[in-house]
Amino acid sequence: MNSKMESQNMPVPDPSWDYYELWHMAYRVHEKLEQAIKYMVAIEKSDDSTDERLRQQFYELSVMCEECSYEAKGEIDEAFIDDLIEGD
Repeated sequence: MNSKMESQNMPVPDPSWDYYELWHMAYRVHEKLEQAIKYMVAIEKSDDSTDERLRQQFYELSVMCEECSYEAKGEIDEAFIDDLIEGD
C-alpha cells in the first residue's frame, strides 16, 4: 500500500479479488489524472509548451484507460455507451 492510499484511508483490495489488478490500474489512472489537474491549476496562462504537456498527459491517460478496458475483459454494450454520452 502506498502512503497516499494510507493517508486517504483507502482500503487495499485482497489480492485474490477478481478485480485486484484492474483496481490497481484504475488507481494509477486516478493518480495521473490528479497530477494533470494540479498542473492545470498551477498554470496562470497557457502557452504552446503547457498545452503540449497537457496533451501528452491526457494521451497517456487515454492509453491507461484503454488498458483498463481490456483488463475488464467484458464486451461493451453500445446502448450503454449511448446512455453515457446522453448523460453528459
